[in-house]
Amino acid sequence: MHQLQGQTLSDPKFNNEARNAMIRAMMAAGMISGPNDPRLHGMNAQDCARWMMRANIDPSKFSDPSIRAAFRLAGRIANGDTDAAKELVATARVQQQDKIQAAMRALHGKTLADPVFLGPGQGPNGASSACGWYHHGPE
Repeated sequence: MHQLQGQTLSDPKFNNEARNAMIRAMMAAGMISGPNDPRLHGMNAQDCARWMMRANIDPSKFSDPSIRAAFRLAGRIANGDTDAAKELVATARVQQQDKIQAAMRALHGKTLADPVFLGPGQGPNGASSACGWYHHGPE
């Protein structure tokens, strides 16, 4: 949490990062349809935390550590506890970094010619055959 030293909920960027972590948790719990849910308009991290706290959702129902942390820390964040917000943001950052590292490991040694990078209708050079960019051979 060293990188979060000096951050407070009054800092808009930090508040938004905490808010985004809570929005992911609310989506996972089915409280909202997505990040553009109109009920979120104008809400800051503390407002989201109050809503989560009122929902009274058991954090142990979730396997994702950042979602569990969001529900576990909601009450403290709703009351303006910056340390709780820092813990949530740190957990979310670590979780995101873990997901990035796992994706990088899965793609290690792959090239753009590997099927994992090719969508439906794409040739080995990655260009879509439907667009006529994929050349099948001599004409």
